[in-house]
Amino acid sequence: MTKLKPRLWTVGLAVPAVAVAAILVVAFLSGPRRKGRENTLDAVEGAGARGACPEIKEATAAPAGLASPGYVPAGTRDPALAALVDRNAPARVTGDITTALPRVQFEEDVPAVVAVLKDTEDEDTVRNEAANLLLRSGYDGLVGDLTGILANPDEKPRFRSFCVQKLLENARQRPQDCTETVAVLRGLLEDRDVPVRREALLALVRMRDPKGRDTAIEWLLDERVEGVRDAAIRCVTELGLREHIPTVRKHLRDKDEVVCIAAIVTLSAWGDEESRPAIQEAARSDSFRLRRCAEMALRRLDRASKAGGSAEPDENAPESAPPKAGADKPAF
Repeated sequence: MTKLKPRLWTVGLAVPAVAVAAILVVAFLSGPRRKGRENTLDAVEGAGARGACPEIKEATAAPAGLASPGYVPAGTRDPALAALVDRNAPARVTGDITTALPRVQFEEDVPAVVAVLKDTEDEDTVRNEAANLLLRSGYDGLVGDLTGILANPDEKPRFRSFCVQKLLENARQRPQDCTETVAVLRGLLEDRDVPVRREALLALVRMRDPKGRDTAIEWLLDERVEGVRDAAIRCVTELGLREHIPTVRKHLRDKDEVVCIAAIVTLSAWGDEESRPAIQEAARSDSFRLRRCAEMALRRLDRASKAGGSAEPDENAPESAPPKAGADKPAF
């Protein structure tokens, strides 16, 4: 038994040594892994502290002009339409869009273009080009779509006024739509938005509708009317209603500069010499815009005096003859 004691003592020491070695191995193997996980978490938390999470939120909330979450652009048969109908596309309206997209080539692509026209979240410029494309294509549902947009309470005044302009352009191309268009325009004379009322009046006058003439005179004479008098003066000019020259003269010194300019342009175009003193006064105005307008008007009066009448025809006046039927046949 005395011979076994050293061996037992050796074994007794070996067991704790093996245990310690095992613990060291486990610590060595687990240490780097744990540190790796800690590094990963630190990286994520550090990114969060630098604003990574807010950036993700901002990316899902699309800014104006870009697609909202879940937005899927319409597919089109014509690849040339892909950018126009996709709110995520970088360049949707280019300078050569009329050449690049002369018309909608395939009937099945029309709904995608109409969807752009009606999309209140899209940009006005893009929606306007969608309307132009439908016009070039002879789309026969345009009056109804534009009327629907004008009736939408979510639409803004600016684009609604664009729609009125498109109604007039469509009527010039499609005489068959004139009756429906006139009915819509007459209703818009009492619209909630001033820009829409103005465009409706100009459109009716250019279509030579009697209601347009009567309204232009009414808005010119009624002192309570605001925001549309310059449009009324312009319409009176286009209609050649010279009997209202005395009324127009009253606005040569109007507190509204836009109205004043409209009166100066009209009276100088008609060669009204009685307006010269007021126009000369405007030519000394501190307002560059008013002064520039008056200087041009004085030159126009001088030409009219030499010619013995009106200085020049109004280049913006509409053609007296209606467009020829069938001038632009619809594609579908």
